[in-house]
Amino acid sequence: MKNLILAIVLALTAFTASAAQNALDSAGAVKTLHKRYLVVVNSASAALTEGEFVGLDLTLDDGISVDYLYANQVGALCMIVDVSCAVGARCLCQTFGITEVADFNAAQGNGVAGGLGFANTGGQVVSGVSVVATHSAVGYFLDASSASGDIQFYITLPGGE
Repeated sequence: MKNLILAIVLALTAFTASAAQNALDSAGAVKTLHKRYLVVVNSASAALTEGEFVGLDLTLDDGISVDYLYANQVGALCMIVDVSCAVGARCLCQTFGITEVADFNAAQGNGVAGGLGFANTGGQVVSGVSVVATHSAVGYFLDASSASGDIQFYITLPGGE
């Protein structure tokens, strides 16, 4: 009986230890990082696209509808991860973690690895170099970038952690 209890305790300990380390490969390199998502409804006037940051639609007051980011808005809620999110459709929206598809606009300055990124009113990530007060901080650049397009970005939106 003691051996059975000991075996169960050892098995649970081994399971817990391996579950806690499943984000690392056998060499200790990171395989995955936690990501957080919301399901939102597109209430904008057109389809939202992958990599676009959006904010709550306060005209509907339902806590699930999102719209484009506007000047002087409270801030971005999340980044659309569906390739296209039709008007009225439910879509997946990322609030925390690494993404490969953040839409970067280099016209407002180069992205600096480790530098803070902001969402502009077009829903794109821009560098902190030329940011105005109406932009919303959304995370950090993982790589330097001087070309517009999809980039690696670490999203750190409030409430996403």
